[in-house]
Amino acid sequence: MTFRSAVFFSYARPADVEYAMEKALSNLFDQTTMAIGGIDAAIETDTPDNKNIKVLYETRKMGKSSSYNRAMENIQDGHIFLISADTRFQDSVIGRMIECLGNNYELAFPRIEPFHGNTLSQKLGEVMWHFHDSYVAMKESRNQFFCGGEFQIVRHRFIIPNISIVNDDEYLCHRAVSGGGKIRYCRDVVVRNTVPATMRELVNQRVRVNFGHMQSRRLLGHHASFSISSVNPLETISALRSFNRDYPGSLTTLFLASIVEAISLLEAFFLRIQGRDLSNW
Repeated sequence: MTFRSAVFFSYARPADVEYAMEKALSNLFDQTTMAIGGIDAAIETDTPDNKNIKVLYETRKMGKSSSYNRAMENIQDGHIFLISADTRFQDSVIGRMIECLGNNYELAFPRIEPFHGNTLSQKLGEVMWHFHDSYVAMKESRNQFFCGGEFQIVRHRFIIPNISIVNDDEYLCHRAVSGGGKIRYCRDVVVRNTVPATMRELVNQRVRVNFGHMQSRRLLGHHASFSISSVNPLETISALRSFNRDYPGSLTTLFLASIVEAISLLEAFFLRIQGRDLSNW
């Protein structure tokens, strides 16, 4: 059986660290690295005496890309799972993702289904994820570049040489494709996550994501953002048709979400002009 490694990323969310540790202790993985910070440093000494679990604790926030670099130094080749610790998934997801990756793909990711919330920002965040699902499926069917984050399985190590990269997930997808590999969307495999509870948190999240997409377009020549690609009217019409087919009755909510997205795009654009660094958001 191919060696299974997992890296969980979390900052300032103790409940997520506890959840990740439970998964690490469940024998799902041969080796687990916990890239964490922003919580009681005692977590280092409280880690179970298990040689297959390594904690990389950050005393100050260094950014996810930095965590990727540090974690990859401790990872063996094989099936590597890169997981944001705020995701929730059934144990069976691990085997299903390995099966979905198969022998012909370098990287794969599942469908994200957010937990349903009652606030406006949660409803908008949920419809954004649903649109992402529909859009990615459309791009894959057209054999165009696409990507997804939060939970990835990677066949080979893609060391990030530049910690200023904001969208590390997209960077890994670019590395896989530029190396002659293929990416797969495991749409029938579902993991859950949360969406921001306040509008300010949602805008902040989208600003960073869109900043990363803009950076990817400039540095890598690839990006997976519909928001940037929406200047193409034919693709926009196709994407909206696909979304309406997949999630009927959600177009009004999507329109409200597009207003938030437009605001975040403008803010990300001005931050780019100012030369801001969002690698450590």
